[in-house]
Amino acid sequence: MLNNDRNYGLRSGFTVPFLNMGAMRFPDDIDESVRLIRYAIDAGYKYIDTSRYYNDSELKLKIALKDGYREKVILSTKWSPKVGKIEDTDDDSAECMIKRIEDSMRRLEVDYLDFYQLWCVQDVDDFNSSVRPGGMVDGMIKAKEKGLVGHLGMTSHDSAENIISCLKNLDWCESILVTFNILNTSRLPALKKLKSFGIATTVMNPLSGGTLAQDSSVMLSIAREVGCDVSAEMAIRYVMAHSDIDCIMNGINTVSDVDSSIVAFLKGPLSEEEVNIVDSAIEQITKDANAFCTGCKYCLPCPKGIDIPSIMSAIAENKYWGRKKRAAEMYNELDVKADECLKCGECERKCTQKLRIMDELHYADSIFS
Repeated sequence: MLNNDRNYGLRSGFTVPFLNMGAMRFPDDIDESVRLIRYAIDAGYKYIDTSRYYNDSELKLKIALKDGYREKVILSTKWSPKVGKIEDTDDDSAECMIKRIEDSMRRLEVDYLDFYQLWCVQDVDDFNSSVRPGGMVDGMIKAKEKGLVGHLGMTSHDSAENIISCLKNLDWCESILVTFNILNTSRLPALKKLKSFGIATTVMNPLSGGTLAQDSSVMLSIAREVGCDVSAEMAIRYVMAHSDIDCIMNGINTVSDVDSSIVAFLKGPLSEEEVNIVDSAIEQITKDANAFCTGCKYCLPCPKGIDIPSIMSAIAENKYWGRKKRAAEMYNELDVKADECLKCGECERKCTQKLRIMDELHYADSIFS
């Protein structure tokens, strides 16, 4: 069972557990989803992050949050016309944002949203457009004034530097949701700065979209070096070790997703020494993989239409990261396979890394075909 003993920033007044519910990956079956959602809530998950655009996630939550479950959670949703319009007339105006908020409330069958988030801010121009007079944030503020929404937040995929530059216009914002994991730590400076301003810091993709839960002999070796049974456990305990992160959104699809995450949480954060071991190992693997192929595409075009950089990426997944299944999937998605190589050598003459591309294509054909 999780303990709700973390302040969710200083602005919101909420407390939340470290593990919370990302609602993008619920099972297709409605009854199965309802059981899973309630299982997670009963286990201590409290904050739920969904979206009007997460397929039928809101509709599944509508059912799951009946029978007293709504009162047990902090419910948050979001929408943006940049991600997808619900109606052709949708735009980034305050009026449209209020309409979408009310739409989500009807779908969820609630009369109040604990949080509503400005969704998917990609860059500074995107942010400035959202906070302009009459823009989406104005709509969110008006919804809060009307009592539809209690608290406001933002999700961003921008750089740490750009996120920090927006602070002067974040007086309305009580929480932020960004990507952070073992493979992507670039936004840590932003998380530190935002937390110092009282903004709650939430992490999405702690398992790198499931990548860190995949079979990988390389990642498993690192995990065992820092006392973890599997790489997914290492990923959660790694994020826990960073005190400037209040909580994570943990996308769930099965009961085992909930159980295994709780097991990892109960083991506690990695030590500073263990974090350094992980960082050093990932840095070296990344360096080796990038040296293998930078993805510059100077090798193209291939006379046979082979997407050489994509094949090299699949090889790197296999060779350096040990994700054999993912590597094979990447390769099999390509229309033109490595066995089409004419061995003309044109790609090698143009390669800035002086790679033996023809040998690598032969290698790909031998292991993926």
